[in-house]
Amino acid sequence: MTGIMRSSTKTDDIPAENKLKNRQISYLSVGIEMSAIRCLIVGGGRIAARKAATLLDANASVAILSPTVSDWFSSNIEAGKLRWIKSEYRPKYLADYDFIIAATSNPAINLEIGTEARRGGKLYCVVSSGKHSQVIFPATFKNDNLTVAVHSNGRDCRRSKAVCSEIEAYIGKAAGLGDKKELPQHRPRILFTGLDPENFRTMGTILHWPAVKVFRVEEEYKRLVKIIERLKNNRFGYAIFTSRISVQLFFDGLKNLAYDGRILHSVKIIACGQGTSAVLKENGIIADFVSADKSSKGIVKSNDAQRKTDVLLVQSATAPEALAGALAKELGTVERLCLHRVLPNPELGRELPEHDVVYFTCPCGVRAYWEKYGEQGFKKEVWCLGDITAKQVNEFNIKAKVVQP
Repeated sequence: MTGIMRSSTKTDDIPAENKLKNRQISYLSVGIEMSAIRCLIVGGGRIAARKAATLLDANASVAILSPTVSDWFSSNIEAGKLRWIKSEYRPKYLADYDFIIAATSNPAINLEIGTEARRGGKLYCVVSSGKHSQVIFPATFKNDNLTVAVHSNGRDCRRSKAVCSEIEAYIGKAAGLGDKKELPQHRPRILFTGLDPENFRTMGTILHWPAVKVFRVEEEYKRLVKIIERLKNNRFGYAIFTSRISVQLFFDGLKNLAYDGRILHSVKIIACGQGTSAVLKENGIIADFVSADKSSKGIVKSNDAQRKTDVLLVQSATAPEALAGALAKELGTVERLCLHRVLPNPELGRELPEHDVVYFTCPCGVRAYWEKYGEQGFKKEVWCLGDITAKQVNEFNIKAKVVQP
C-alpha cells in the first residue's frame, strides 16, 4: 500500500473487543496527502455521500460499493469523479483498496466490514461506531489556507460539530488576515431553553438551560410494530411529523426494529417546520410538503390533498388532541403515534447564570420557564424561534422577537 505504514503485529491475535476494554481509545490528529490513497466506501446513502465529498475534496481516488446509489452519487459517477461497483458487499472487494469506509445503513454489516478491513491490514472507518474505527472524520471548516478540525476521539460527533461551528463563528472572516482585522470581542450570552442547541451556536455563546425534558412513552413503542405493518400494507396516505424530536424518536424506533426510512416509501410526508424537515433529511427522507404553520389549516394548505385517506400523526403525547381532530375532518382517519411527552425540566428553578438573551424554541418551554422564574426571568432580551412561541411570551405581557439561527 503506497504511502501508509502497516503494523507488523497481527491484529487478529487479540480480539478487537478485548483491546477496546483494555485501553482508552484516542486518535492522532494528522493531515494526510490523499492523492495516492485508494478509498472504498461501502454504502450509497446520505452518510456515504458526505464521506465521499470529504475524500474528493482531498483529491483521493474513491470507489463506491453499493447496489444502488443516491442522485448525488449518480451525478458524480457520470462526471467521472467516482467509480461505482454495483454490487452487495463481499469481502473480496476490499483487496484492492487502502482505506475502507463502512457506511451502510446496517450497523452489524458495518462492523463486519471493519473487522475484515482490520484483518487485511487496511485503514478503516466504521461510521456507526467510533470505538470500532481506526480512522475517524473530524468536524472541519476551511478559511483560505486555514483548516480547523475538531473531534472527540469518536465519542460525541454532535459535540465536535457544535464546537467546530462555534470556532468558525468566532474566527469568521478574520481568519488568516493577521493584524489587519480584529477578532470579534463580544458574542451575546444566550440562555438557550430548547432541547438541542447545536444549530444555534453560531448566534452567540450558548448557555444550555433546557426548560423542558423529553420522556419516552414506552407503551407507544409497542404500538410501533403495528404501525409498521400498516405502513408495509400501504394503509396510510400521509405521515405528518410535528417536531424534530418526533422525527428522531420515530427513526430510532424503526432502527431498533431493523427498519429504516424505506418503510415510508408509499406515503406523502408532511413536515411541520423547516427544522423538522431538516431532521427528516438527515434520516434520508425528503418531505413532500413543509408547513410553516403548525395548525391544521396550515398543514392542509401545504399539500394538494384530493381525497380522504388514513393519516399517521407523529407528535408529543402532551400536544393538544385538537390537531388530530381537525385533521380528521380535512384529510381522513388520524392515528396518533406519541413516542414521547414533553414536561417541565425538574432542574428548573436553579439560580440563573449571567446572560444577555433568553431564547425559547416552543410555547411549552415558555410556560415552564415562567412557572419557575416568573417576570424576573424575563428581564433580559427575549428571542423566539417562531411566531407561535413569541405569541406565548406576549401573553405574559413580555416583548419578544423572532430570531432564526
